[in-house]
Amino acid sequence: MKKNHFRLLTKLTTFVLTGTMAFGPWMTAYAEKASEDDNTSFVEEEGSGRKKLTGLLPVKTNFYHRDSSSSSKPMLGFHAQDLPARYRADEQEWAEGIKVKNQDKMPSCWAFAITTCAEYSYAKETYEELGPVKEISPGHMAYFVYNRQPDPLGNTDGDSSVPKYNWWELGGHPSVGGLEFLSQWSGLCLEEKAPYSNIDDHITDMGTWDGSPEPYDASLAYDDYVVIEKMDYKDSADQNEIKDMIMKYGAVAGTIHMETDIFLNSDTNAFYNYMDDDVDHGVVIVGWDDNYPRENFTHTTDLNGNPLSYNWRTMSEQEAARLTTPAGNGAWIVQNSWGDYLDHGFFYVSYYSEDLPKSCVCSFDMMDADTYKYNFFYDGTLNTFHSLGEDTPQYSTQKGTKAANVYKNTTGENITVDAVGFTNYDEIPTHYNICVYTDLQDPNDPESGLLAAQAAVITENPSIQTVKLDNPVLVGDGESYSVVLSFPEEEGALGVERPGYDDTYVHTIQTEPGQSFFLGANSDQWLDLDKYNACYRIRAFANPTDTTPQLKIVEEPVSLDTQYDGKEHKLATPGKIYNGDFLFALTERNDTAPEEGYSTEIPTAVNMDVYYVWYKAKSKYTEEETEPKYLTTVIDHREITITAKDQSIDRNGEIDTSVDQVTVDGLADGDRLVSINLEVMSDTDDAKNVYINPSCATIYNQDNEDVTLNYVVNYKNGKLSAYKPVDPTPAPVPYPVDPDPVPVTPVVVTPEVDPAAEKLKEDKEAFISYKNEQKSYA
Repeated sequence: MKKNHFRLLTKLTTFVLTGTMAFGPWMTAYAEKASEDDNTSFVEEEGSGRKKLTGLLPVKTNFYHRDSSSSSKPMLGFHAQDLPARYRADEQEWAEGIKVKNQDKMPSCWAFAITTCAEYSYAKETYEELGPVKEISPGHMAYFVYNRQPDPLGNTDGDSSVPKYNWWELGGHPSVGGLEFLSQWSGLCLEEKAPYSNIDDHITDMGTWDGSPEPYDASLAYDDYVVIEKMDYKDSADQNEIKDMIMKYGAVAGTIHMETDIFLNSDTNAFYNYMDDDVDHGVVIVGWDDNYPRENFTHTTDLNGNPLSYNWRTMSEQEAARLTTPAGNGAWIVQNSWGDYLDHGFFYVSYYSEDLPKSCVCSFDMMDADTYKYNFFYDGTLNTFHSLGEDTPQYSTQKGTKAANVYKNTTGENITVDAVGFTNYDEIPTHYNICVYTDLQDPNDPESGLLAAQAAVITENPSIQTVKLDNPVLVGDGESYSVVLSFPEEEGALGVERPGYDDTYVHTIQTEPGQSFFLGANSDQWLDLDKYNACYRIRAFANPTDTTPQLKIVEEPVSLDTQYDGKEHKLATPGKIYNGDFLFALTERNDTAPEEGYSTEIPTAVNMDVYYVWYKAKSKYTEEETEPKYLTTVIDHREITITAKDQSIDRNGEIDTSVDQVTVDGLADGDRLVSINLEVMSDTDDAKNVYINPSCATIYNQDNEDVTLNYVVNYKNGKLSAYKPVDPTPAPVPYPVDPDPVPVTPVVVTPEVDPAAEKLKEDKEAFISYKNEQKSYA
C-alpha cells in the first residue's frame, strides 16, 4: 500500500522536548530570563505563583507517516495471552544497579530517557555474564549532540549541526538523540568518565552557564561503553506492542505532557492526561499493571488545592472527578528523571492517557562497544530526509532502485567488514537486500567489484538497523569497498543526509565525489549524490584481522586481435583479479619469459605485426605471484584499393604520374598516399588497348612515418587515350580511330629508376610474404 509522505510529523517532530524539571526556587528567576528568548516559552500555573518550563523547539524531520488505513503492526514476540498482568523491569534481578537519576536544572529528560533505556537493555542481555550494568552518562549525550566532533576515520570532516541557541538551554528528542546520533557511536559513555555534574554544577539558578570551560574534552566524543545495535521508533503503539518491547528490550522510552499540576493525583502518584496529545517530557516505561484501579487517578483539585478548571471554566468536584477518572483500569509504570520526586522516582500513567502511548515510543537493543572497532559512515549531522527531496522525486528509493555508499579502508590495517547498518524511516514492512562488494574496478560503479557478502532484512518502522553479513568480508588496507542496498518489493524510506537549517540548527555537510550513489530502476548509470551535496545513512562495521586477502583470479587476460587502422590498440584484455594485479610485458619472442619490465599497464601497438604479450598475477599484500604466461596477438594488414584515373594525351605527350591521378579507397584515418608509380602498358603487341598501370605505392601516417607495410594494396588500371594534334578547328579524334592511320608505337613513361627505392620495394614485398606465412603458421 502506498505510503503517505508528510514533510513534518507534526505531533512528534515539530519540536524538541526540553524536559520538565522538578520545581525549585530557581525556576521563577530562570523563567523571567528565558522567556525573553524565542526558543522557550513559560506558562504560569494558575494560583501557584510558579512558572513551568514547557519550551518546544522545532525540528524538521521528513518521515513517512502511517495512516490508519495502511497500518501494519509488527509480529509480537510474546502473545498477548502469555503476557503477565503486572510486570516491572526495575524489580528484576538483572536490573540491579540501575538508578533513578535527576536532570535538575538542564532540559535533558530525553537524554536521561535514552541512556536509562540503554542501561535496561544492556543489563537484560548481559547480567548473567557481566553482572550489574554500569551507569551511562546522560550528560555526555546531551553535550555531544550539540557539540559534535569528526568521526575517528575522518569521514565526516566538515559536517556540523550548529544550534542557534545555547546548548545547555536546548532540549532534545528520541528521534534526534536516537535515530540520528546513536548510529554514529558518539554517545553512551560511562558516567564515571563524563559525570553529569560537570554540566549541572555549572548551570546557575538563573539557568545560565557560569563561564567554566566546556564540561567534556573533545577526545571523549567517541568514548563509548555500549553502542546501538538496533533502535525501533514508533509514532504510536498499542498496549501489547509496548509490553512486547519491554519484555524484549528491558524498557521503552516514551513522551508525555507533564502537566503535573492538573493531570497528577499526588496522593497516589497516578497521572492521567485527559486533555490533549501534546508532549514535552521524556520518560522510561519500565512496566505495567493491568489491574491498577482507575479510581487512583481521580482528583478534584490541582497540586495547590485549587479547584480544577477545564476550558477556562472552574469545575465542580463531581465534574472534576468524572473528568479525571479514566474509562478503565490499567496503568504504565514509569521511571522519571526528577530524582526521588513522586514515588521514589516512579509513577503510574493511565492506559487511557491521551499522550502515552499515542506519542512516540522507542526501544533500544545495545551491544558492547568492542563488538566492532570501526564504524564507517558519512552522515555527521542531525539533518534527516527519507529521500533526496521533493526537488528530486526521480531519485526516491522506489521498487527496483539501489542506494550505495563506497568506503576506503583508511584504518592502516587489514579489516573484515562483519555487519552493515542503516537508518530508515519506513512505516510499513519494507524489504532491504544488502550486498557488499570489494576491490572495486570502477570508482563510479559500486557494483564493479567482487560480490563478497549478502544479507536481507525487513523493517516495519523508523529504525536503526545492524545486519550481520552471511560471511565476513576481507578488505585490505587502502582498498575500497561498497555497501549496496536494493529495494526488491516496495519503496524504501532510507535516510539521507543533506545540508539545511530549521528553527533550531544550521546543518552543514561536506561531501566528495565517489562516496554515495543512487541507481534508478531502469538505469545502468549510477548517480553520484555529491551532485546534490547529499549522502545516504548507510554504515559498515569492521574489525582488524591478521588474515591477509588472498589472490583470486576470476578471469585471465585474452589477446585482442585486430586490423591495422592507424590507431593505438591494447594487445590484451585486463582480465579480472581481486586482491592483486596483472603485470604485463611485451617481447618479440615467445620461448623465454622476460625477467623484468613488467607493468600494470597493458601493452599497446599500432602497426601490423605478431606480438607476444607476457603476463603474471601478483598479490597486493604479499610477495605471491604466478608463473608468467604469454598471449599471441596479431594486428593484421589493412586492405585498400588504388585505382588510376583515366587520361587523354596527344601522341607525343607524357602521362601525369602524380598521386592526384589515382583514387584511394579504405585508407586509415590520418594516413596518406605520398608517391605512386604509373606506367603505360598495352594488352597486345599491336596496342589495341593502352592503359595506365599503378604500382609501388608509398604511404605515410600523420607523423610522416612510412606505414606502407601495414597495407595490402589492390591496384586497378586506368584507361589511356591518345590523339593526333591537328588544327584546332576540326575536333581531335582519339586514338586508334584516325582518318590517316599511322603505326603507333606505345608510349611508355618510365620514371627514373632509384636503386634505393627498388631495393626498398623488394624488401617490402619479401617482408609481406614473410608475415603472411607467419600469420598462416600462427
